[in-house]
Amino acid sequence: KAQENGDHLITEFKKLSQKYDIIGDVRGWGMFVGVDLVKDRTTREAHTSPAKFMVQRLREEKILAQYDGPYCNVLKFKPPLAFTKENCDRLIQTMDRIFEEMLEINFED
Repeated sequence: KAQENGDHLITEFKKLSQKYDIIGDVRGWGMFVGVDLVKDRTTREAHTSPAKFMVQRLREEKILAQYDGPYCNVLKFKPPLAFTKENCDRLIQTMDRIFEEMLEINFED
C-alpha cells in the first residue's frame, strides 16, 4: 500500500510540475519524495526562498515537510507508512493552493 500511495503522490506532483514552472524535478521511491524548486527549468538554478516559504505555509496547514539539498531548494516529504491516498490528495491540493499564492510573490533569491 505504501508503494501504491507513493506512486500516486509522485504522479500527482508531476501533474503539478506541468502547471507550475517553479517545479524543476520530482523524484522518489515509495513514500520518500523530493520536489526541486528552481528559478529556471533549463538551467535548474536553485530557488531557495520559495522552498522555505512552502515549508512554512504547509506547517500552518498542519502538514510537515522539510527543505533539503545543498541549496535548500528540495522539498522533502517522508510521510508515515499509514499515509492514505486521501492524505496524498490533501497534500497535493494544499500545495496547489500555496503555489497559486506564490505566483503573486517576488522572491529575492
